[in-house]
Amino acid sequence: MAKFGPDNAHFKKHLPNLRHVYTRLTPFQRMAIANQRMDRLDSPANELIAVVSAVEGLARSLVVGERVDRGEQFEIAYEAVRNRDPVQLVKEIAALAHVTPAKLVASADGWRLFRWACAYRNLLIHEATMLNENDAFWLIQSTRQVFRMISP
Repeated sequence: MAKFGPDNAHFKKHLPNLRHVYTRLTPFQRMAIANQRMDRLDSPANELIAVVSAVEGLARSLVVGERVDRGEQFEIAYEAVRNRDPVQLVKEIAALAHVTPAKLVASADGWRLFRWACAYRNLLIHEATMLNENDAFWLIQSTRQVFRMISP
């Protein structure tokens, strides 16, 4: 175990295994899981999607705002960062603050778990999978911490 949360070895094994299992389910099985997700909007999977998306939206707004403050037109600034993922956006915020991403978010473990949270968010969105509560807890908490640390 790392200082907190599962270690990288756990996620390196779990994420591809989860993808492997879910992508090989029949359409009927996938439909059943998707229905569970829609019926349980408070599920850990849906919460993780929401918190990572919140960080992404806030981070994008901060990066665009910085570019506009430097004289770029809003439309140009937005288009330049529109397709960046949350990890890239938080790295840019850290660079603007002249600190490492881990320092920006208060811990190396928090930054490590946030990166995993982003990877899981992408899987959860595209494959409509579920996520166990233990992993979700650590990923959600680290992402909430990132949100708090980048908030103005």
